Amino acid sequence: RQPITKSRKRLQHWLSTLDASSTTPDQCFGEGTNQLEPARVLIVATHTDTSAYRELIQQHGHDFLDNLVAGLRDQFAPSIDIEPQVFLPNYTTVDGGDIPMLHSAVTQACSTDVRHHEMPACFEPVLECVQAIATAHAAWPVVDVDFLLS
Repeated sequence: RQPITKSRKRLQHWLSTLDASSTTPDQCFGEGTNQLEPARVLIVATHTDTSAYRELIQQHGHDFLDNLVAGLRDQFAPSIDIEPQVFLPNYTTVDGGDIPMLHSAVTQACSTDVRHHEMPACFEPVLECVQAIATAHAAWPVVDVDFLLS
């Protein structure tokens, strides 16, 4: 499978899970005084400092991530608001690439007054599994998504 297709499917999987956690009809989301705010999602591209990423840029151009996110924004609106900018960390540079902008975006998102929804009971086993994996492999810097999906 092409890396872009694989990335799109992974993002669709996780965004679908988030979307399914809300039983609120789409017409309840919007800008009105009685409307709900959508879930806000920031997408962080990983491995952007690799040769595989550079090959993707050569094959698909610099805007392939923007195109990917635009399609996801359309697919999951109005209940999920995906930030149009994809954050690109680059651990081979002194400034870390987009890490300062990501930090700023997360700080801003956390500082706004938003409603918090309780997690549906059906997701409890998934949360327990993720917590068990994280505890068992605490020294790992990240949990591999493929491992979670297997």
